[in-house]
Amino acid sequence: MPKLLFGEPAPFFQSPTPQNPKFNFDTVAGRPVFLLFLGSPAAEAARKLVAEVKALRPAFDDRAMMLFYVVSEEADLARLGVEQTLPGIRYFMDYDRNIAAKLGFAPSTPDSQPISTGPVETGIVLLDRALSCLQTVVVQDGIDKPVLAPLVDGVRRLAAWQTRTPNVNHAPVLVVERIFEPSFCKALIDYYEQRGGQDSGFMREQDGYTVGKIDHNFKRRRDCQIEDARLRDSAMARLYRRLAPAIRRAYQYDPTRIERHIVARYDAKEGGFFKPHRDNTTKGTAHRRFAVTINLNAEQYEGGDLRIPEYGQQAYRAPTGGAVVFSCSLLHEALPVTKGTRYAYLPFLYDEAGARTRDENRKFLDKASGGEAEVSSLAKARDEAAE
Repeated sequence: MPKLLFGEPAPFFQSPTPQNPKFNFDTVAGRPVFLLFLGSPAAEAARKLVAEVKALRPAFDDRAMMLFYVVSEEADLARLGVEQTLPGIRYFMDYDRNIAAKLGFAPSTPDSQPISTGPVETGIVLLDRALSCLQTVVVQDGIDKPVLAPLVDGVRRLAAWQTRTPNVNHAPVLVVERIFEPSFCKALIDYYEQRGGQDSGFMREQDGYTVGKIDHNFKRRRDCQIEDARLRDSAMARLYRRLAPAIRRAYQYDPTRIERHIVARYDAKEGGFFKPHRDNTTKGTAHRRFAVTINLNAEQYEGGDLRIPEYGQQAYRAPTGGAVVFSCSLLHEALPVTKGTRYAYLPFLYDEAGARTRDENRKFLDKASGGEAEVSSLAKARDEAAE
C-alpha cells in the first residue's frame, strides 16, 4: 500500500497491545494520533525517535494527543527502550507487519503469507482527530535535527485554531424536535419506573460470533424492554409520521425497519455513561444504519449529552421529546450524567436491504447475549396511521 497523503483517511485495523490482544484502532478518534514506525532492522533513526518521545512525554496525555509505537520486532522493546506509559503512550505489537504494510512502511504480502519478514521503514504518521492524515514523514539515519517536536508544535497550533473556530467539522447529526409529546414521554418513564431496568451491555465480535458483554468501565446504563405492544406501536407510529420524513429529507434515506424498543436510564448515582463506540461493527449489528436518541426528560439532568469525538468536543442534546439521529458508523459516546437521572428511548433504524443483511447474519448471533432484539417493520405503523 502507498503511504498516506495529506487528508487521506487512515485504514482501520485491529492489532495486539500489551493489555488488549484485539485493540480496535478506530476507537481512538477524537484527538490527534501519532504512529511511530520504529523500522526493521531498527537503526539509529529509531533510537532518536524514542529519545524525542521521552523528552516530549508531557505532550501525550490522551486528551490533547496520543502516541503509538509500531514495533515490528519483539526484541526492539528492550533494545530501544520502548515502554507503554499511560496516559498517552502505547505500542502495537506489529510482528506480522500488518500495520506497516497498510500504511506503506513495509511491502504488502499475499494472504497466503500473512507474516512479512521484509524491511520496515522508520517514520511517523500523524493523524487528526478524525484519523485522517496530517503528515507522513520517513526518518532517515543521520538526521540531527528534531523530527517529532515540530509536529507536536503543529498539533498545538491546530488545536488553538480549532478552539477559536468551534463550528468547524460539525458532525453530521440531525436534531428533530417534537417526536414524542410530553405525555407520551412521561408514559415511557412511568413504564420504566414500574418495571425497573436491567444492566445494559454492548456487542462484541468473539470467535466469529456477536456476543453481549458487561463492562462497567466502558458502559453504565440500565435498560427496560418495552413489552407492552400498545406502547411499542404508539412509538413506531410517531417515528413513522414525524421522524421518518425528516430522515428522508436530510439523508435521502427511507427507514422501513426498527430494531429494539427500550427505555434506557443513565443515573448520576451510578455515573451513567457509555464510552466511544460504533453501533454496527459486528456481524450481528452490521444491518444498523441510523441510531436514534429520543430524550424523555432533557431538562431534568446534567451531563449525559451525545458527543461525536471525530468531529470535535461539541455536545448534542435534543429537548424533551426530540430526537438526535446519526449514522451507526460514527464513533460516539454518551457523556457521564453528573446530576439527576436521564431517560431515553433508543431504537436503531434500517431498511429492507439491511433486513436481508440481518437475516443472513442471524446465524452469528449469540441468543443469550440479547442479540435477538425486538424487530418491527415501520410499514405496520404506516398502515395503522392511515386507518
